Amino acid sequence: MRLRGEFVDVVFVVEGQSFPAHKAIVSLHSPVLRMLVWGSSGVQPTDMPVPFYDCHQRQIVLSVISQHTFADFLAYFYLGRIKITEENVVSILRAKYFLQIEDKRLLKECLALLYQLINELTFLTLKHI
Repeated sequence: MRLRGEFVDVVFVVEGQSFPAHKAIVSLHSPVLRMLVWGSSGVQPTDMPVPFYDCHQRQIVLSVISQHTFADFLAYFYLGRIKITEENVVSILRAKYFLQIEDKRLLKECLALLYQLINELTFLTLKHI
């Protein structure tokens, strides 16, 4: 429904790219997005600048997350899965922190990949000594 634009009630704009979405879906996964789309309180600020908007706006511009990472998270919100790679693991963790997503499974997968990468780097470093 989201990709066909059916019943979407908010559009996020990230790096000039529009991402139509449903307020109910994004607000289920992120208290920051909930606050932006509904005006809910109770979200604690993070180290990253959080843009505050009139919650009645249909279009919300996000400037602290890349369009690729936001697309990954929208897919995660709707489908329950996200592809974590060596190239995106850091941006996924940053966005998870910024959006205040509490999913421990996502954190565990990111940390497992980072641990694996650190072990590979350590092995390669020690191999050349």
